[in-house]
Amino acid sequence: MRRPNRLALSLLLLPAFLCAEEASSPKSLTVEQVLDKALSAHGGAEAFRKIKTLVMKFQVDMPAQGIKMSTEMIQKAPDLFYSLSVVPGIVRQEMGYDGKSGWAKDPVMGLRAQTEDEIAERRRSSLSAWDWRTVYKKAELKGKEEITLEGAKASVPAWVVLLTPERGKPTTRWYDAESFLLLREETVTVSPQGEMRAVAEPGDYRKVGGTLQPHLVRVSAMGMQMVMKVLEMKDNAEIDETKFLKPGEDDEAEDGEAPKHGKAPVPEP
Repeated sequence: MRRPNRLALSLLLLPAFLCAEEASSPKSLTVEQVLDKALSAHGGAEAFRKIKTLVMKFQVDMPAQGIKMSTEMIQKAPDLFYSLSVVPGIVRQEMGYDGKSGWAKDPVMGLRAQTEDEIAERRRSSLSAWDWRTVYKKAELKGKEEITLEGAKASVPAWVVLLTPERGKPTTRWYDAESFLLLREETVTVSPQGEMRAVAEPGDYRKVGGTLQPHLVRVSAMGMQMVMKVLEMKDNAEIDETKFLKPGEDDEAEDGEAPKHGKAPVPEP
């Protein structure tokens, strides 16, 4: 009698082996579990709820272009926002959202109202955006993969999550499989110039209040490499709420100076 072919026997036993392996291995996390663990890793819901204002000053280096840009960003819960970016002698750009309307001002397009897509995108990075359920309509877990961060020698395993907003393009995030800190984020932003894909890799996490905040972010966009270094970050600091308001058409400010904005205070949300 012929002995059974070893290859054929192996193929017959393979399904049983795979089922045994699957039964003995831990189940994959759900997307809700990954995002909840990520929230806890960054400080937790209660810590983020306590942040009513956030003031940041950082420098953006673009080595290939030899450009250094200084930026000030002010946020107030739930979604008020202001930023001023200056490259001395080259460009000055402002953006703001007062809770009802968004605006932008730069040398190319002047003072203009932001589109609904721009406002929606800005609100996804507001102080209330820690709760992903309030800014995204759907979250999908795309699995786990090895990624190599900029400047790293070895790859790290990461959970991959696709977040789809009510308005705008989906965002993909990679969370460290062990620490659950955010390692990478890929977004598609919308502006009057069109869509722009950007990949950001946050790092150098430090404690601010009760939360962990990145103090260095490497960004790749439009073929350019940028490094954002946080110089100062304060939570619950006193702020000038008139900065959120749209400035007048004739308001002028020198590089590095505060712009002249309306005097009306922003009502409490």
